[in-house]
Amino acid sequence: ARQAFLDMDSMDIMLSSEGAICFIRHSIDTGDEFYDAEVKFWNRFMPVIGEYIQDFNKALSNSKFRAELASEFSDIIFTNIELKIRSFCIENITLMQRENDLTQEYDKLIASAQIPYKDGVYTIAQMTPFKNDPDDSARLAAWKAEGKWYKDNQDKLDSIYDELTHLRDQMGRNLGHENYIELGYDQMGRNCYRQEDVEKFRCAVAEYIVPVAEKIRKEQAQRLGMQYPLSFSDMALEFRNGNPKPSGDEKSILEAGRKFYDELSPETGEFFRKMLDDEMLDVTARKGKEGGGYCEGIPAYKMPFIFANFNGTQGDV
Repeated sequence: ARQAFLDMDSMDIMLSSEGAICFIRHSIDTGDEFYDAEVKFWNRFMPVIGEYIQDFNKALSNSKFRAELASEFSDIIFTNIELKIRSFCIENITLMQRENDLTQEYDKLIASAQIPYKDGVYTIAQMTPFKNDPDDSARLAAWKAEGKWYKDNQDKLDSIYDELTHLRDQMGRNLGHENYIELGYDQMGRNCYRQEDVEKFRCAVAEYIVPVAEKIRKEQAQRLGMQYPLSFSDMALEFRNGNPKPSGDEKSILEAGRKFYDELSPETGEFFRKMLDDEMLDVTARKGKEGGGYCEGIPAYKMPFIFANFNGTQGDV
């Protein structure tokens, strides 16, 4: 039983690493036809293989050696397996495949955005500095330029969102839930808090955080010489002379990171240098690249991959 567990873990490391590399490559360039096809393959493949992983998880959960395995490898393994068992049924395989396709379609649509502004054309990530412009009319114009792209693509975005909502609702119902919420918590591996805990957190945010946030926004409006509440475009400006921003380009930011990790400890310095040497960071915003940022682990390499869209704002730091 112990060896079967370790063998399965080794296969999972290989499988998840292959999948991670595929999705990383696709997010770096959504126009790459090879990795676009690879992601489409994974979209179909992973829900199908989930049925076989489910068989293994059930066998492991019911093993007569469960106590010994939990003692050696931690009981959290079985807690998480219970979540995985609860969140899967054969009826949802085709729905999960469609969910994957819709998610990929959304990512590609956002990555394809080409927004005309002034004398250039920009991606959504590249528009951020213009949306922070200290000049009120220029800043508003940038927000409107980006907003026009969303408006022009509203029907497609709404269609994807609507289909995903109904699809996920059906997935939850197929597992005996009233809606998707319970399944959503299980799929995200929420093994120590649930919906009722988040409801309490939301109430605490409303009671304690919102008044502080309102005070900060009122101070911001006063600092900018504007009326409160601020508009969406004015809220983006923190100081009348402009927002904080990096003093150097992306190369200098990564060099500052290397210096920081070198001084923190020999181990962190060595680790970050390996990330740089192995090109485990892609931080440049460019056409065809997905928006946002993420950190993805590649278990086979025992390394993380950092994905970002530097655009000359304080978020780069």
